[in-house]
Amino acid sequence: SAAEAEQAKLAACTTPRAMASARAALPMAAKRQECIEAIEAHPVVVLQGEPGCGKSTQLPQFILEHLVSLGRGADCAIVVAQPRRVSAISLAKRVAQERGEAVGETIGYAVRGERRSGPGCRILFCTTGWLLRQLAGCLSQSGGDGGGDGGENGVGGVSGGVGGGGVEGGGEPGGREGSG
Repeated sequence: SAAEAEQAKLAACTTPRAMASARAALPMAAKRQECIEAIEAHPVVVLQGEPGCGKSTQLPQFILEHLVSLGRGADCAIVVAQPRRVSAISLAKRVAQERGEAVGETIGYAVRGERRSGPGCRILFCTTGWLLRQLAGCLSQSGGDGGGDGGENGVGGVSGGVGGGGVEGGGEPGGREGSG
């Protein structure tokens, strides 16, 4: 099936050696299991850390890699909201590079007027403004119950997301909702 093919593609992803070393050196690497356990045990997790510790780049990958290991990677949809378009785009490029792939495959981004993501996108970096517009569109299309599909550029069946950039961008800490 298509989901099995997608799962196999995700499982075959290998991080380039230099990137694996850089990822392992980030403070978030030591907290990987603790973060995954917290996400599995709680409907909402607020994560706070120093700028550059890997909140926005590593946590989404930890979640995706964990779901791939469980055979559920093809069902994964993670949204990482950033306060600025340059942050959303540069983080998407960095994470795609860490995974050894091009932006628009498993890792994508969406900002006002520009979107690079395909049907296999599992981690979408976006601006908070873009995300709010998509959510507002979902609500207006569904009569206010949140059940709409978000339209062509919407977030569709996104059941959870990782809020990032809050602490790094000077705002509130990011969080994760949903079951993944």
